[in-house]
Amino acid sequence: MPIEPPPIINSFGAEHGALAPFTFTTLQFSYEHGSFWSIEGAQPFRDALAGSSAFGGSARVYFPSLPAEPVLTVTGRCGASSMTLPIARCIGEAPAVDIGQANGRVAVGQQQRWLFLAGSSITRWWVETDNGTVTPAAGARSANGEIEVVYTPARAGEANITFYGDSACGSAGIGGPETVWTCAKPLIESFTAGKASLAVGESTYVSYTTQERHGEVGSVASSLGNALGGPVHSPPETRHTYTATHAGTDTVTLTVDTPCGPATASVQIVVR
Repeated sequence: MPIEPPPIINSFGAEHGALAPFTFTTLQFSYEHGSFWSIEGAQPFRDALAGSSAFGGSARVYFPSLPAEPVLTVTGRCGASSMTLPIARCIGEAPAVDIGQANGRVAVGQQQRWLFLAGSSITRWWVETDNGTVTPAAGARSANGEIEVVYTPARAGEANITFYGDSACGSAGIGGPETVWTCAKPLIESFTAGKASLAVGESTYVSYTTQERHGEVGSVASSLGNALGGPVHSPPETRHTYTATHAGTDTVTLTVDTPCGPATASVQIVVR
């Protein structure tokens, strides 16, 4: 029965030979006679630093300090092999990306325009999302650095949208989660008061939840002119303090601006 040799690492390289601080790169590697790989001396950027593969793989990583020397270790049935890759500190201009604006919130069946900004050192850009599509999804930097794309969600719930820019000194990204609404379900999920009755001078709160999970989207008003404090948003709930200054039956109205159109709800509080 032939004896299997120890793992052989054929290649271990980086998309960028040098990096600026706070940027990331992609490490790529290939090997033979191995089944498991791991990388030490780097921090993960959206990818795991270990995995199972018969031939190789890749991982997006960043480094807390530069220069750096990540180490790839490949393990097989007959031992393990390691290789070190020097990463220098880049002395050029670091890639810079920013969000110009997003055109409001979005619901299933709608489109949302995004404006991204790419710094002068950026040579190419791309956008990634886990819910739907972005058009165009990649390209070269425009002359003024403004990149406009259209996002089309596939389903209601959560969507992560990230804009990336690449330069000679590494890659950088900006973005995050947003809520994708559905007009087929209630836009205001609940609207309640902490107390249904209270005396002049006492305080309570009004609280509401909507489909939105990443910001405060509504405004409240008192028919009696009682005081309503600023919103405190603790997803998914938003609260406003309510202080009774006028007696009577108060109708507190909530108005929410949604991608499906405005929505309203009301609750009554008796002030003695």
